[in-house]
Amino acid sequence: MPRTEEEKMDYANMLDKLASEYPELEESAMQLSSEIEDIMPMGDDMMEDDPDYEHIHAMLNSGDHESEVFIEHAQLHTPIFQEIPYEIDETWQHGAVIGGMAFRDRRQVARSYKLATDQLVALALTKHEPHELDFPILFLYRHTVELYLKSALAKPPKHHDLGELSRLLESEGGGQIPGWMRDRLRDFHEIDRRSSIFRYADPGPPGELWIDFHQLQAVIDKLVEAFEAYLASRAVGP
Repeated sequence: MPRTEEEKMDYANMLDKLASEYPELEESAMQLSSEIEDIMPMGDDMMEDDPDYEHIHAMLNSGDHESEVFIEHAQLHTPIFQEIPYEIDETWQHGAVIGGMAFRDRRQVARSYKLATDQLVALALTKHEPHELDFPILFLYRHTVELYLKSALAKPPKHHDLGELSRLLESEGGGQIPGWMRDRLRDFHEIDRRSSIFRYADPGPPGELWIDFHQLQAVIDKLVEAFEAYLASRAVGP
């Protein structure tokens, strides 16, 4: 680490240059500089009296800083939820913006859960051990249904009771839910009344039960189709 004021200034300038060339690593560079003191010996015999800054510059330009060890360090020491980078544009396809102008309502989030769960089902159906994905699939599909039910209500309650949400929908909508739809909603409600079984596995399911993923997905597809039609008829959400 730099010892004299001049060395400290040179070191700070080097970090500033690194941060200006690679702004996404600015916080990581500062974190790294603070951690070096903990991991490097501090004896004078280990310090260079005259650091070769041209060599340092050449190494930075060599691309070695893009090696896995540096990338991993930057990832581990950078917050997951960050301020939006100033250089972001439509070519950035490796992440997403949330909040603010990217706000999404329950209906839009329900669609996202449905899309994500469909992908999990497709993966499960290609595996010899689909049970490895069963609880995530069931929880996410149940949550999709819950979000659609709450999207259809004027003042949705904060609980997870699908039976009560279904009754509220019939009351507000002025009509009965089709029999098949009520039965399938009741399936989810009866087995997981508090949205806890597939989320926490505590308590577990009541006994041994078989789930056909093809049937499950077909039922969810029809439920979502019915919810979307209902919401469109009432002009609720985009």
